[in-house]
Amino acid sequence: MLADIRYWENDATNKHYAIAHFNVWNAEMLMGVIDAAEEAKSPVIISFGTGFVGNTSFEDFSHMMVSMARKATVPVITHWDHGRSMEIIHNAWTHGMNSLMRDASAFDFEENIRLTKEAVDFFHPLGIPVEAELGHVGNETVYEEALAAITIPILTRRLNLLNVRAVTHWLSPSATSMGFIRQSHN
Repeated sequence: MLADIRYWENDATNKHYAIAHFNVWNAEMLMGVIDAAEEAKSPVIISFGTGFVGNTSFEDFSHMMVSMARKATVPVITHWDHGRSMEIIHNAWTHGMNSLMRDASAFDFEENIRLTKEAVDFFHPLGIPVEAELGHVGNETVYEEALAAITIPILTRRLNLLNVRAVTHWLSPSATSMGFIRQSHN
């Protein structure tokens, strides 16, 4: 069933479980993720993003994502990952994505917040949640590049002082990009 992430976020918080989030870019991955979620009897987030558009037609694939989500026996949330412009995330929403990320991490902190809040102000009245990104979550393989990309804790604190819920539903901090470091940390 195509599900609303806000309901399942509250359920997961109250019952102390996590909802898996998978980026999918072909039919085999999409079917595999939904099959696994059904076997586990667990809600799941399936997402597609800008990075996959070169290999897969988003317009065609989004129809498949939404169709399979509706047919699933478990809650399935469709998410657009790393929408780098309002035009991109608006297009994702018109093609059935019911959760969006506004990735303005390439901009300075103030502009990132302004652009993210612009998306939130547009999509909140429509019942669509928006995720923000602070710092860059990428695939750096050089320690110095990855270290430079880590979200500085003070920026996260500044966002919290601005009342994060007034700006966005979720925050994606770049600390996770540390997983891509392949060099020793002397």
